[in-house]
Amino acid sequence: KQQQPQRYGTSFPLVSVFDMVRAQERLLREVLGVERLHASVGSSLGGMQSLAFAALFPERVDRCVSISGCARSHPYSIAMRYVQRRALMSDPHW
Repeated sequence: KQQQPQRYGTSFPLVSVFDMVRAQERLLREVLGVERLHASVGSSLGGMQSLAFAALFPERVDRCVSISGCARSHPYSIAMRYVQRRALMSDPHW
């Protein structure tokens, strides 16, 4: 009998933009020895991370350049991501 693939579903923990930025800040400080940024620059998700970095660590960044990033998601964007998630979750192996 053919073995069924293991379902992967949503076993990965939820990670927020703030979670990512806290990890990046720790990496910069503890591993790379970077205490202050001249600028935090990013586009799309990276732009959201730049905004979050400036909000969480204002004393550690001189400039914030957010290209096509947003502080909040528009309802249309939320709806599109919902459709994208549903498409993935419709996979029988989900």
